[in-house]
Amino acid sequence: MDIQQLFDRYLALSEARRKGYTESLGLPDPEATQKLELAAGTPLPALLVYIYNKVSGTPRQCKREDFIDFIPGFRLPHLREWSAAYEALKLVHGAEWLPLLHDGERGYYAINRTTDEVAITFLDEFAFIDTVSLNSVNFMQTLVANYERKVYSVDRYGLLDFDERREGEVAREINPDVDYWMEE
Repeated sequence: MDIQQLFDRYLALSEARRKGYTESLGLPDPEATQKLELAAGTPLPALLVYIYNKVSGTPRQCKREDFIDFIPGFRLPHLREWSAAYEALKLVHGAEWLPLLHDGERGYYAINRTTDEVAITFLDEFAFIDTVSLNSVNFMQTLVANYERKVYSVDRYGLLDFDERREGEVAREINPDVDYWMEE
């Protein structure tokens, strides 16, 4: 599957577990690509462009707690909040890293505009950045597999949850050359 098919599959799997989730992400802004380019310049990774031409993202003040997370603990920043997330990330890691997912505080999944690599970072005193996937296709394959292999689940309160051990197993299988997933 290509990146668009993987993202669409992920949304379908999310929707199957959390009815109304896809709708909660909002309709896309017809000027999404231009707004991203204005904030961050070019080139933009294909995954980022596709996401924001498909949906608007989850606003910080989401009314439904069960719809906040895109993956457990991280939301897809709303387009109108994306440039602020980019500026925060750029201060620490430079202009090459673009926000993909945000935990609402200091944690980000980011995508590299040049290499397409996806990494996790926390903008704290350590300011590390660790690769989780060598490219966005592997990243989305991992997320899709996490639903298909029941790594992701919905808890009794309707919130997205995950099995950390199984997440590592799935991620190691899809991303065998990434050190982050080799940690036990």
